[in-house]
Amino acid sequence: MAGKVEVSQFTGAFATLNGSTDITATRPDIIRSLLTVGYPSPKAALRKVGPWRIRMLSAMAYGYLDRALRTTAYFRNLEQTEKSGVSFLLGQAFTHWFAQDRMDVEFLLHVAGFQSTTWGTSTSSASPKTGASPPSPKSRPDFIGLKKAEKHVFESKGRIRRPAQSAVAKALGQVSALRSINGTQPATRCATFFMLKASGAEGRVVDPEGDAAGVASSSTSGR
Repeated sequence: MAGKVEVSQFTGAFATLNGSTDITATRPDIIRSLLTVGYPSPKAALRKVGPWRIRMLSAMAYGYLDRALRTTAYFRNLEQTEKSGVSFLLGQAFTHWFAQDRMDVEFLLHVAGFQSTTWGTSTSSASPKTGASPPSPKSRPDFIGLKKAEKHVFESKGRIRRPAQSAVAKALGQVSALRSINGTQPATRCATFFMLKASGAEGRVVDPEGDAAGVASSSTSGR
């Protein structure tokens, strides 16, 4: 078993996320998320971006994460630019796992694939979010999550160190930039950070949608 997820300050219908629970993700779970995030299914991703993607992402996960979801020496020996690229992809996979396992969000689809979205502008911005910096005119989050009639917005960050508060504020600004989907405001707007370390994966998920921010911290044990 990997470790614990510490969740606090979610409100309303999502208050049940609060508390401490075990991380039940396995390396195969993360691989499945790698192959699915951004698309409604692995088959859809296969049709869109080709069969090579399955081999590449699977090999990346086996090479750079051990069974306890700790980074391997191969990951730590990567050049910094390569490490950033791998962290980006694995961060998306952890975000996908968290959305499905903890929020019961079935799909995370790329924002670029949606035609029916309304964005804030300098004169008509989205409602200010707790802790968010003003989004830039071209700022966009990564994903829209689908849970029946609900829509959720996600910005995903994968990295090797904990984010500075300025990075969190910027990510919250990105999720705040999306005003509505099909005329409906998102149920949550989540800025997710997952840090990949030799001691294990560690994450922070911030939802500024309510009066209080929701924060989820996850760490992988077996150190």
